[in-house]
Amino acid sequence: MKKINNLINNHPIYLLIIIICLVFLPSAIVAKPQSESKLIVRALGIDKVDEEYEISAIAFLPKASQSFTENYKIVEGKGKTLYEAIASATKETGKDVGLAHTGIVFVNDELCKQGLVESMDFLVRDYSLGNNTFVVYVPDSTKEMIKLTNSLALSSGIRVADVADYDEEKILHGQSNIESIYDSAYSKSKCSLLSVMEISETEGLSAEGQPSGNEESSGAGGTEGEKEKKILNSGKILVLKSGKKALLLEEEEADFYKWTRKSKFSDILIIENFSDEKFENAMLTFTVKSNDVNYDLSFENNIPVCTLTINPTLILMEANQKNTDSDISLFASIEPTGKLKEAINNKIRTEVEQILEKFKTLNLDVNKVYEKFYASKTKQFKQFLNTLENKEDYLSEIVFKVVVKSEIN
Repeated sequence: MKKINNLINNHPIYLLIIIICLVFLPSAIVAKPQSESKLIVRALGIDKVDEEYEISAIAFLPKASQSFTENYKIVEGKGKTLYEAIASATKETGKDVGLAHTGIVFVNDELCKQGLVESMDFLVRDYSLGNNTFVVYVPDSTKEMIKLTNSLALSSGIRVADVADYDEEKILHGQSNIESIYDSAYSKSKCSLLSVMEISETEGLSAEGQPSGNEESSGAGGTEGEKEKKILNSGKILVLKSGKKALLLEEEEADFYKWTRKSKFSDILIIENFSDEKFENAMLTFTVKSNDVNYDLSFENNIPVCTLTINPTLILMEANQKNTDSDISLFASIEPTGKLKEAINNKIRTEVEQILEKFKTLNLDVNKVYEKFYASKTKQFKQFLNTLENKEDYLSEIVFKVVVKSEIN
């Protein structure tokens, strides 16, 4: 006993460990796993239909299995409020909803028109939805998107959240999550971006070969005679202002916008009907290895001037023309002519000027120019704002200039 007392006196940390084990270990051993009391939602769909909320969720259900596969169930609920809709969805399983592990939230058109901030804030505060959860705009029914997402995961292992993450990295640069929606809605620019996924009968991800005997995956291909529904991500972007739908960028316009953002992900640029000493009416396909963009801010006659210097690095991947030069082959290393560089620069500059003009016309500060000027040219920018009758119209007075300096490897 004396030895034990000496050991504890000389090493009090041992006593602390013993106390912790006595207090917490018994309860930890007998405690039920969280999955028995919580409905763990992996994907959530929110539809606003007239004055009613409809939610659909892919929920994880613990179940013994020898196939090492996870078991999921689709739960649904309706209500006049979002809380009522979620509460009704839990009745089927008798468990409380848990959104801490939710990777993606689908929202429909009506909800985006009315505003996302309040709904997302409620889910974060009351249901611990993570700030990094992807938010994806679905023009039609998120309920149908949830069913297709579940069928796709069961049949192929593809997670739609991975597809959304691809857009985050390549196009949106982290602007399609809940944290960005919050920050942007209350910022001076007020603009944020969402990925767009659609339900298509002609192209996209399909749930071919889905396992049979699972009631939750049935119906993804439709009844006999109906065309199979697919999940399509064509690269469209939804622009939010103050958390509400402001503009839907079609695929071509989204491509124009991408030139204004830094990127290290491969993309494609096509120059059509190009001719010089090496090519004749050729269609040239380049991969964009990287794109670097610098914003140079200045004032001319007290008017803010934002100069975008775009520096894309391209590689010629394919040249198609009627009279093929035997010296030009796929992946060939060529010495670019000044005319080729000029054609590339003009194409990119025209596309960027076109999308920037559209943003100005709609008063959408998608590129967050307000923050850029306020951070580096604070005094001059404040003076400029004071000259405006309505400070909210600042974007229409800013002059944009576009300079393109392409490199071809």
